[in-house]
Amino acid sequence: MIVAGLSASSAVLLVLFLVILGKAHRTAGLIKKLGSRISHDLRSPLNAILGFSDLLLMTEKDEQKIKFISAIKSGGQNLLTVTDEITEELGLQKAAERPDSSELSALLTPTMNLENDHEPIIMIVDDTVENVVFLEQILSKSGFRTISATTGEEAIRLLSEHKPDLILLDIILPGLSGFETCAQIQSNKDFIDIPVIFLSTKKDEKSIIESFIYGGIDYVVKPFNNPELLARINTHLQLKCAKERLHTLAFTDCLTGLFNRRQLLEQVDQEMARSKRYGEALSFIMIDIDFFKRINDGWGHEKGDQALSFFAEIVDRSLRETDFA
Repeated sequence: MIVAGLSASSAVLLVLFLVILGKAHRTAGLIKKLGSRISHDLRSPLNAILGFSDLLLMTEKDEQKIKFISAIKSGGQNLLTVTDEITEELGLQKAAERPDSSELSALLTPTMNLENDHEPIIMIVDDTVENVVFLEQILSKSGFRTISATTGEEAIRLLSEHKPDLILLDIILPGLSGFETCAQIQSNKDFIDIPVIFLSTKKDEKSIIESFIYGGIDYVVKPFNNPELLARINTHLQLKCAKERLHTLAFTDCLTGLFNRRQLLEQVDQEMARSKRYGEALSFIMIDIDFFKRINDGWGHEKGDQALSFFAEIVDRSLRETDFA
């Protein structure tokens, strides 16, 4: 209606102005989105690389490995500097800026998306009640659920009831030590993928090295920095989630969700070995869908895929706990 009241030339100019303005707005939005991705998606893994590099340099004695790790750290620092410069040039954040407490809290909120879509569960194993209560408060405020144990034996017993996504484990415990507890957890195939972060007042080189030998994935010295601990927890949960997704991609068929050929061959080898060891029978069934080509030819491959998925669901629902398809 506005354009209708103007001269033809004025109307054309107005339309051109609005088009240019719209493009500028979209460009500004894209720049902001790009800057945000550079600042967040690049900064987080770079900080993790730098943190792991520092931790490895603390324990590594081999000169060649030290040079290699130092080169990785140097490259990470250079990339972090470039990231800061880009975000500064885009006018989104100055290189010297640091997020305030509310922004930091948002960054440390769990960002992982677990396959079963539940809040991450953290197990705390510490014989000092005050430490347990303190950690529970920190973790609950950050969106985690917690379970706690005061001994290694209790922790192992609880694992069967509440399989946690990560374990915070003290080294000095009554009965089983933290190292012995971690070793037992790692020896169980059902729990071997649970990351263990050791928390300890010990900061000597021997304790740090032993923590990795016994299966720990990280080491945090008490008294710890709360944001740093939460950042490390988030990093290891995200790595665990990524590892699970990779395993799913590697061993399952993307269409039906059933195990693929690679997993079939591995599982059959295991089942044959078990059958020979215990003298038990082993059953193997191969199923073929009769005249399946007619579905593809008559209804198209998309309907054929739907039929396969539906059939796979029927098979999956028919399995016993010890079966696999």
